[in-house]
Amino acid sequence: MAFPASAGRGVTQVIDRCEAAKTSGFLDLSSCTLMYIADAIYLVLKGFEVTKVSLRNNCLKKFPKKMIGKFPNATSK
Repeated sequence: MAFPASAGRGVTQVIDRCEAAKTSGFLDLSSCTLMYIADAIYLVLKGFEVTKVSLRNNCLKKFPKKMIGKFPNATSK
């Protein structure tokens, strides 16, 4: 099964933003067209403190409750 090139760009965008959050503490996942929060995001950020999260302009059906447990000090932006 082949995936469109845009899917690959989307994954790269999310990983780049996770990498930026490691130094800034701000996980900006706004406008990433996310339908869910993949466990890989939590794994990439394991051991790093995230203090702010933005999930604006995505396709999430509900807020990911797991995010509260993984980033207990985070506030929304």
